[in-house]
Amino acid sequence: MRKIFTFIACSLLLPMGWANALAQESPTVTPAQRLNLELINNVSRYNIDEQQNEYTNTFRLTQPTDNKLTAGMLKQGDNYITVTRQGVKDGETVGQPTEFARINMNTDISKRDAEILTDIEFTSTTLPSPWTYSGGSRAPLVAGNSGYYIRSGYTISYTIPAGYDDGILLLNIGTYTAGYFKINGNTTSQTTANKWNQYVLTGFNSGSTISIQGATSTGGNSASPNMLGIYIVWAPKTIVPSYSITPTYSKKEGNNWVNVSTLSSQTYSPNDEINSNSLAVSLEDFFVESTINNNHPDSYNYSSNLDANIDWSVMTGDFYASVDFTKGDGSDLESPEFIGPDGWGYLLVSYHNPSGGTPAFYLNGTGELIYTMPPTFTGNTVNVTVTSTNHEYGAGILVVNGTSHTFTQGSSYTYIVPASANGVIQFKSAEGQSYTCDIAKIVIQSGNGTAMHAPLSQPIKHSLKKLNLNGKEINLQKIESSSDNKQVKR
Repeated sequence: MRKIFTFIACSLLLPMGWANALAQESPTVTPAQRLNLELINNVSRYNIDEQQNEYTNTFRLTQPTDNKLTAGMLKQGDNYITVTRQGVKDGETVGQPTEFARINMNTDISKRDAEILTDIEFTSTTLPSPWTYSGGSRAPLVAGNSGYYIRSGYTISYTIPAGYDDGILLLNIGTYTAGYFKINGNTTSQTTANKWNQYVLTGFNSGSTISIQGATSTGGNSASPNMLGIYIVWAPKTIVPSYSITPTYSKKEGNNWVNVSTLSSQTYSPNDEINSNSLAVSLEDFFVESTINNNHPDSYNYSSNLDANIDWSVMTGDFYASVDFTKGDGSDLESPEFIGPDGWGYLLVSYHNPSGGTPAFYLNGTGELIYTMPPTFTGNTVNVTVTSTNHEYGAGILVVNGTSHTFTQGSSYTYIVPASANGVIQFKSAEGQSYTCDIAKIVIQSGNGTAMHAPLSQPIKHSLKKLNLNGKEINLQKIESSSDNKQVKR
């Protein structure tokens, strides 16, 4: 649905004859006013031969000190900032408004989803393409009591196809028995039978090869564990969308819009303020008014409309949203208590029942939890209060929109986070840390928190949480990793 907000930034008095045009003072900036319309120059000329006033008024768009326009407020495709002139006579509007200039903040929003690259179930010794194997003359895969195993000294390999650079790879191996693998030459153990093992691989790009080898263990076994299957998931490094914005300035000629200039594209995150250079074009309005009957307007109001992904008519600075992980069952992220507008997304997270039995949530080193503010929020900041769990894993570091805090067990901390309509609040591990603290509850609020008694809602189901391939649903939230020391300890 297209959403529009309107702001009136300045009025211009244009008397007849040779009198100079006078610019009235701009009104007070409000949260709904994300742009200012400023007068650069005005020329008023009386043409005695034609008996008409000829006006040339030049404007530019700027951003106020507060309440700036951010990339997240723009929608996919065209976002028109249209400048309009409206005649006024004796304090009343006369005639129809005239559009004379516009800037199109054309936007390409990029948010890539996770994908399953390959999914094999071991029902024979034959590997499907593009899997390959190397080793001796015998088959690398052998049927065991259940499933198939890789002979020691043999390797099965998968080469990442084109188009999957700069991401995270999740190698998932399901096993019936315990044992050892070598993954790209590194030995890893699977100590528990009947389990899916997940290995997070970084630094792999298109053309890289993932090699899995049957390793010789200290117990004398000369093969891998018996395997149920293997699937590999590619995931983006972040689920925060990227905005590529290309401004184009056009002017009205008759009934048609004619392109004047196109500025270079710039890339933003949802929270970034639009670069003022993208708006710094001269918007010229040339028009004439006959003075024969002296019934022309005695002044003109100029206004600008922005067609974007916001609706200021129903907006408020009061906001409340929360998630209480302790009220779930520890199985998946549909079970905790969510209050307030939907907007949650997550990547590589863990929700579990640690020792003590109270469900908890944490992020690993590459994981991410985000909340996207709704398009009805007019504020500039929100208070994000995080409470860690009251057990041994409640101590640790959590980074919210770049601000780090170290939690003690069972403590709370409030981050003051700049936020606007469609802005993103991002929760991550600290640089170099493998995990965050365990989190019991997150509250996001501003103003009077009028959504505090809103009905329960469910989080956005990011595609990495549940993937479906040929009717087979894979719930990644329930996969444990034998290479994850924290997970093993728990």
